[in-house]
Amino acid sequence: LSITGCNIQLKNCKDANTYIILKHKQNEADYGDLGEQTVSNTTLLENALAENAVFSNVTIQGATELHNVSGSVIFGGSNVALNAVDCFLYNGTAATVASLAIRRGSLSGSAIVSIGEVYLNDVDVTTNVSTANKANVEYSRITDGVSVSGGVLIATGNELRGTASVKATAPSSTITADISGNRFLGSSKFAVSKDLYTINNFHCDIRIVGNMSDHDFVDDTSFNGFTHTIAAGSHWSRSEE
Repeated sequence: LSITGCNIQLKNCKDANTYIILKHKQNEADYGDLGEQTVSNTTLLENALAENAVFSNVTIQGATELHNVSGSVIFGGSNVALNAVDCFLYNGTAATVASLAIRRGSLSGSAIVSIGEVYLNDVDVTTNVSTANKANVEYSRITDGVSVSGGVLIATGNELRGTASVKATAPSSTITADISGNRFLGSSKFAVSKDLYTINNFHCDIRIVGNMSDHDFVDDTSFNGFTHTIAAGSHWSRSEE
């Protein structure tokens, strides 16, 4: 079937999968409202916009925007730049993406590495997320055993459970972090990771941009093998019971 210039409408198709097949015949990535239907085992075009759907093994590519979508997605390469709002997504396979932004919802499944920035706002995070660039994590809930890390870390108003952690992992001797208003439960912590370093000792210049509130803490065991100082203008605090 070859078609051009047609107005493809969901209501005129037997289901959402058929609708997407016909949209692809015209190279149209603006899928719009999918009527709460299930979309399964298909690949969306780059620069896709999809709303109100249940995904089952749907591959996304390039710049993709999702609204009110739940289910399993497959990241189809490192060019994926996902912007999701009110989405509850499961990632079945470890993936590297261009960038990741989720506002309201959840992210679960296998680990995600972002080449660019990470933005999580009001998200239930149950899988590891990392970037060498900026990670901005706000008012989210990070589950036991999960870490969110960034070369530049901004963590505000989050709840870290069990052994969850937010980590500053810049590949240099200078760590930049803005940590405020978080709740650290159990043994969860803000930590500076030495995973990227091969030497046992180096001078770690901790730059706290803003302030670290008194109810946040840093577990000193995270700094084994480090000598660390506080940069000029920084504020460091630790509270103990």
